[in-house]
Amino acid sequence: LFQTCGIKPLIGSLGKHLTLAVGNFLLATGLVGIGFIRQQLSHNACFACHVLGYAIADTALASLVIYYSSPQSQGRNLALSQAAQACARVISPLTAGYLYSRSMW
Repeated sequence: LFQTCGIKPLIGSLGKHLTLAVGNFLLATGLVGIGFIRQQLSHNACFACHVLGYAIADTALASLVIYYSSPQSQGRNLALSQAAQACARVISPLTAGYLYSRSMW
C-alpha cells in the first residue's frame, strides 16, 4: 500500500538518493531492534520499521538503476540488480548460520 500511495511523494520531496538512505536507515534500525528487543509490542514495531525501510529502499534503488541506465540497458540493469539481491538473500542466511554455529562453545 505504501509503495503505491506514499513512495512517489516521498521521492518527490526527498529525492532518490536521500530516499534510499532513509529506507536503508529504517531497515537497519528495524533489524537492530529486532535483534535486541524482546518485548512483543516493541519487537513488532521494529519489524514494521524494517518492512517499511525495505519497501522504501527497494523502490528507491530500482528508481536509481533506471535513472542512471541508458534506455537500451535499463531492463538488463534491473535484472542484474534483482539477481544480486536474490543472491544476497540466499547467501546471507547461509553465512549467518555458519558464523552462529562457529560462535557456539
